[in-house]
Amino acid sequence: MAAKISCDVAIIGAGLAGGLIALALKARHPSLDVRLVDAGETIGGNHLWSFFGSDVAKRDRWIVERLVAHGWRSYDVAFPAHSRTIDQTYYSIESHRLDTEVRRALPPK
Repeated sequence: MAAKISCDVAIIGAGLAGGLIALALKARHPSLDVRLVDAGETIGGNHLWSFFGSDVAKRDRWIVERLVAHGWRSYDVAFPAHSRTIDQTYYSIESHRLDTEVRRALPPK
């Protein structure tokens, strides 16, 4: 039989969404007992997520800024008959960094 664990908030699923929700909740409400529940051993699995700078509002960037592993102010797209430079920021988050930051914010109980 599974153990019963009491907490204020249980987040089921430790992917990118679950990890970001856990980080945001702990940052805004540090006294909450937040638990992240997942069958996997690592938070975020083994993934690389990428997004444009315009995908996250400036007021909400505090949630992802410490997770960004790589960032570009612009980037080139090239095909055999066409190429262009996209003048827009682009960022990537690696799952191991998500794992590290969530574990730092939610130490084992």
